[in-house]
Amino acid sequence: MALKVYVRDTKPFTEVLVQAKGIKDNITIGCKCYSNSELDVVRKEFQAALDTTKLTRWTKQLELIKADMSLSDSELDNKLQEFSDKIEAESIRVSNRLADFYRSQVTHIKNASLSLATDGVPTDLLIQDSRNATPIESLWGTPEECLVVLLDTYSDFLPFRDSLHTVIASTIFNYNFEAGQVKN
Repeated sequence: MALKVYVRDTKPFTEVLVQAKGIKDNITIGCKCYSNSELDVVRKEFQAALDTTKLTRWTKQLELIKADMSLSDSELDNKLQEFSDKIEAESIRVSNRLADFYRSQVTHIKNASLSLATDGVPTDLLIQDSRNATPIESLWGTPEECLVVLLDTYSDFLPFRDSLHTVIASTIFNYNFEAGQVKN
């Protein structure tokens, strides 16, 4: 039997406000909290998701190929296409790994104010708390599915994505905090 001691009356998440640039609406997200011993594993996961070694290498190789005067036009075209395809595929993989990491760190979203278009007719949709979200046919059936839809929606919108990713990373890795900004 494995025993673990926790600080009493704490939650396994920290709630933080996410404010998109240029938009007055905001959301509150719950980010997972980690002990120092757990944080090393999470940091390694994040670094693995951020690994762009192949991208850097292939980009340099692509530049060398462009400058290689010994290649025929058809060889040049083939090599350019090969490395462009590799770079694009790896960029997508890195982006997906990061998206998966960020998704895995959010426990819930509060005060999500969205518009729902049904047959081209928009209606307002407010999700007070994704943990208590009622099912919406063809969108989600469970609160867990609601969280995924909300995260995908906010991550797909550039002003929110940048703010969301910044807030998640700074909350998890405990940097850039000012007194009173974080509540548990």
